[in-house]
Amino acid sequence: AQWSFAVVSLPAVVWCMYNLLGNAAFCGAATLLVTNHLSMVLARRTKPIVAKLQEARDKRASLVSECVASARLLKLRGWIDDAKDQIDDARQVEMRHLVSIRLLDAANVLLGSLSGLAVPASIFTYYTVVDRKVLTPAVAFAALAWIQQMRWPVTRRERFRPSS
Repeated sequence: AQWSFAVVSLPAVVWCMYNLLGNAAFCGAATLLVTNHLSMVLARRTKPIVAKLQEARDKRASLVSECVASARLLKLRGWIDDAKDQIDDARQVEMRHLVSIRLLDAANVLLGSLSGLAVPASIFTYYTVVDRKVLTPAVAFAALAWIQQMRWPVTRRERFRPSS
């Protein structure tokens, strides 16, 4: 039900925005779709790195477990420094993946925050600069309400996709 509502409501909202703003509505819809697509691309790039991070964590945990299990042998043979180096190397790999994930997450949050500003800015800029119309409070507030209505089906479209 929600999926069909999203599919039906998006063209209706864009049509209402077009009646209110003219071609500026298409500019805003395009901005919203582009920023949403970029956000999904960042999320897709994060997924394989999360798997690599888990592998690195598992490897480090098994090294630590192995060292704890054979602590006496490591002390006896003087291999403590070698074992510590192996664990440190595994931790460095893990940290590189963790930093990558954090940077991609931060970029995604920044993109989401900026898209909230970019959509109305692109619409109002097009409306006033390209179309050379005066932006009245009535048009601005009505447009902001329509933008919010347009944002819902676009940002929720991934949740409504049928699973394969």
